[in-house]
Amino acid sequence: MSHPIETFTSKAIFECRQAVFGCTVENNAHLSPEIYVSWDDQKGEVNLTADSAENMLLHLDATVAKDPRWFSLNIGMGRQGLNAGDVLGVVLETECNHAFNSVPFCRTALEDGHGDTYWQDGLNLEAGRQISTLLHTIEPGDALEKSVFHTLVIPLPHEDFSLTLRDMRLFVLDAARGLRSTPLQAASAG
Repeated sequence: MSHPIETFTSKAIFECRQAVFGCTVENNAHLSPEIYVSWDDQKGEVNLTADSAENMLLHLDATVAKDPRWFSLNIGMGRQGLNAGDVLGVVLETECNHAFNSVPFCRTALEDGHGDTYWQDGLNLEAGRQISTLLHTIEPGDALEKSVFHTLVIPLPHEDFSLTLRDMRLFVLDAARGLRSTPLQAASAG
């Protein structure tokens, strides 16, 4: 049976794949109901265009005139919490014009702000087309344990770039399966 996070993100990805757009993107404007790009528009200056085509989710072309404090692609994950020991994974098929590294995280909306859970793996994209897999084992105290809204945040380069997100899948391996993305250590045994 699919985890609610898998169901929610599958729907968000399907809606983005079905959307037809070709536009200049405004900060925080949604490309589809749960997918949007945001950046610091007070200190940074970004000109971003997005378009869709067959066999891809979206294509982004960015010109960065002034370095923003943040610049990210954001994908809603829904309100379901995860359990300690669950493994959250994402598979991305991308194509970009030059290599860049990114450290994705999940942002959780809390009553008093937000909590960020950083993936144990970074996203290291090479120029060209590739498939990347990231895994994160939920640890006790991770904000992802809470049943509030979560967003996958993929930081984007703070320089001119062209990026195509061809496909994406988010999945959950239940803790009961006994699988982990990293070895169990005394500090994470709870």
